[in-house]
Amino acid sequence: MPSFTLVYITLNKLKIVAHIYPLKIQYDRNLDRLFQNLIFILTLILRKGEILRRILITIDF
Repeated sequence: MPSFTLVYITLNKLKIVAHIYPLKIQYDRNLDRLFQNLIFILTLILRKGEILRRILITIDF
């Protein structure tokens, strides 16, 4: 089972950087939607004004 890592999101000057590394893996729409939902939820949290320095999310399938 591969492990997907949503690399840490840095909030420096409100810059959001998210990297998804599916190395040589063809992921279906469900998995793609899962990552989109994660990023969407993180965006909602950030808009509420909470200060988050680093978020490291590791998802193992």
